[in-house]
Amino acid sequence: MRKPPPPLRYRPLYSVNARPLTIALTLLVAACGGSTRATDASYPIDAAGFVRIPLELGSGMIAWEDIAASGAHVKLIFGPQGGYHALGRVRFAGFAPDVSMQFRVVDTVSGRVYNDPTDVIRRRERAGLVRSGDRWESSSAELVIFTQIRNATEVMARSVRWEVTVEEAGTGRRAFASREFVVDYP
Repeated sequence: MRKPPPPLRYRPLYSVNARPLTIALTLLVAACGGSTRATDASYPIDAAGFVRIPLELGSGMIAWEDIAASGAHVKLIFGPQGGYHALGRVRFAGFAPDVSMQFRVVDTVSGRVYNDPTDVIRRRERAGLVRSGDRWESSSAELVIFTQIRNATEVMARSVRWEVTVEEAGTGRRAFASREFVVDYP
């Protein structure tokens, strides 16, 4: 009877000292990312504790669409899964491009909240935020889902206040903006 062969021993073809590589990559990331993370701490803070940065609330499926300061109309969309939503976008300066956003849609007469204001949307540079001149902007529309309605007639032709709170990830600083508009449904 033959004897089984000895177990194979694997030996690496080369070895790498990971410490210099780790230090070099860390320095490279720090050098490349420094300019995009700069924030401006000189913006004033209002009585509610919000930083008064340039912050705009918009709409639009493909590109930014302004929501006028008065007399605006925003379309309510019936989604493929059976719910209703509107499309929101933000544009801001003064914060690093790493933020969390919370939208809130409130009836201006009754005070009824139509969406879940605890939904938090996180956006970062090249992951939902793009440079637009001297500001950062949503690269695509954010779905603001009207979870508290069953039928479009509950909000159709009603005046609502659309609010957004944006929080900078690195500092916890928060900014606020709102617009009033009438809900349209095709």
